[in-house]
Amino acid sequence: MEQHSISIDEDKLYSPPIAEEQKDRPWSSRVVALTTHYFPRYHLQAHPDVVQIHERPKLYQCVIFGLQHVLAMFSGTVFIRTLNTNISAVQGALIILGLVYVGVSLLVFVFGYAWVEWIMPPVVVGSIVGGIGLHLISSSFQQATATSFDTYMALATILSIMLVSVYAPSPVMRRLCILIGAVVGYVINLICGLKGVGPAIDFSQIVSNPWIRAPTVNTPIEFQTSAITTVIPVVIVLLAENMGHLKALTSITQTSLDQYLAQAYLGDAVATTLCGLVGTAPMTTYAENLIVLSVTKIYSPVVILFAAGIAIILGFLTKFGAVVNSIPPGVFGGITFTLYSIITITGIRIWMDSKVDFSDTRNIFIGVTPLVLASCMQHQLILGSFQLDGIGCATFSAIILNQLLCGIDGFTRYLDSAKQCYQSRKRQNL
Repeated sequence: MEQHSISIDEDKLYSPPIAEEQKDRPWSSRVVALTTHYFPRYHLQAHPDVVQIHERPKLYQCVIFGLQHVLAMFSGTVFIRTLNTNISAVQGALIILGLVYVGVSLLVFVFGYAWVEWIMPPVVVGSIVGGIGLHLISSSFQQATATSFDTYMALATILSIMLVSVYAPSPVMRRLCILIGAVVGYVINLICGLKGVGPAIDFSQIVSNPWIRAPTVNTPIEFQTSAITTVIPVVIVLLAENMGHLKALTSITQTSLDQYLAQAYLGDAVATTLCGLVGTAPMTTYAENLIVLSVTKIYSPVVILFAAGIAIILGFLTKFGAVVNSIPPGVFGGITFTLYSIITITGIRIWMDSKVDFSDTRNIFIGVTPLVLASCMQHQLILGSFQLDGIGCATFSAIILNQLLCGIDGFTRYLDSAKQCYQSRKRQNL
């Protein structure tokens, strides 16, 4: 079964500058040199339509685009904490999960990422990413079509996003299509509510909440065996999901990012551990933000840094959270439906960029089975204390089917990939 890795132009390969060792200089000079030369420097964008990884937009654009990223991920960060009331047990399980995840990321640091690609080749990664999109679409579709009025609001929001992304007069407005579409849908719903055409927007939380309130840290932390055994298998899902997102990001930016897989795993693992300590939702890479990158064509990490800063500030501004919570279900469903649809297309794009051969029957089964499971499973699979949702079942089925059907071919591809990785490192050392 022939499979190819994503073909990337080496001229577009980006790696941050690294400070040269200067052992003959005093330690203070070396610290200055490290902080000056090690971290990447971002130049102002050279092209009006695209901001590359090593570039940055203007300062005010960083703030606006960062806010758009925050809004794209807002549903997961805000609503997930209300799904489980036994936060103390969840915290302990997340801490153990994060530590196991750290161990796996260190293995990738030591042994490289070839063994991960053996477990999850492009046909597996593409099916997992596509399955994530299909699984999430069903929930957003139900939210967007709960009532006939919600359906009209969802259609208005989706149409607004599409029209802005295609026909807006300036590149900046086209990149803000998600944010503008959300505002347009909100305003239309507000006007309809005032005219009595549909239900009015509830502003009670906005009025009752104070402007500033410090987040609460949940204590004490409990380590329950049942919670830990339920959460630990999620490591496999996180490995597959994050690798899929990295492949999708490689496809979107046309920049090879495979060498940063270990760093991505480690950052995610440390963040998940910290989340367990303070009692918030666990961290993972967000497909919604990848879609924002794909739509806006702004790939600068500086914007993501601004998004992180904005998210921290908004953690203390409770009225902003109340405003977002007041977004009507039809409008919110239209936003998420658009985002999740593009996630599904991203999975297909991974297959296309990797030139997966679907004339091979094995690839058909490996590719389609996870998609069907992810789209059809709306209830968790419970085996004792072990639980899997549609995304988890899709992930495990893709990995198991790949190993079961590929057999010696998959191991041969792994050896070839490991050899190429070793030769690449050898050339870099030279």
